[in-house]
Amino acid sequence: MSLGVRYLHEATVDLDGTAEFRSVPTGLTLAPSNPLQLPGGTSVDRIVAGQFGTGGLLVNRGLASQITFPSQFVVGAAIQATPALRLVGDYQRTGWSSFDSPGGFPAGGWRGSGAGHTAGSDAQPGLPRRQHFPVWCRVRLLDQLVLRGGFRYNTAATPTGTPLLPENERNYYSVGLGFSPGGRFGLDLSYQNIQQADRRGPRPRSRTNVGLYTATGHTFGATASYRFGRVMQQ
Repeated sequence: MSLGVRYLHEATVDLDGTAEFRSVPTGLTLAPSNPLQLPGGTSVDRIVAGQFGTGGLLVNRGLASQITFPSQFVVGAAIQATPALRLVGDYQRTGWSSFDSPGGFPAGGWRGSGAGHTAGSDAQPGLPRRQHFPVWCRVRLLDQLVLRGGFRYNTAATPTGTPLLPENERNYYSVGLGFSPGGRFGLDLSYQNIQQADRRGPRPRSRTNVGLYTATGHTFGATASYRFGRVMQQ
């Protein structure tokens, strides 16, 4: 039996730069009976022109902020149950709550303190901590042939009220086959099926659902390898 632990501390990165805005002509015009109650044929470019430059909201300005990237904690164990069967499992916790809310650009220039410091926009609920629970096994069928199988479950990283990333709880099912004649050349084939629970996306500050997100994944892998030097039993 072998045990392993890994911890990656959160890291804060300072960001400095300049936000520059420019008008891109569109040639669009308003239709009759438009929501702005302006005459039909009014140029959209003329309507938004006043927002650029002095006196408008879209003026060039400096910005500075800090982003704290999440920490990670992983602990795992491996058991050689028989000479041919090896079982492995681990648990991973990622602190996505370090990303609290998006940044903004207030009129006087923006300086944030952490990703959760927002000016000029509504703050959003904090993100939870994503958790992974993978387990897998390896069975040596012959000296040159290995069969692998695995399962992983992970929780969603984003809260229901802010579906910026349309993901949800997921289940991963995987199987693989490894062939290594002579111990130097190796060929590995794998397949993984990803099943995600359906998720509805409400509007911010509203309980009205605007869509249903569904996701299913099929991934295939093939790896060819050659080992140099001393060959060790896998």
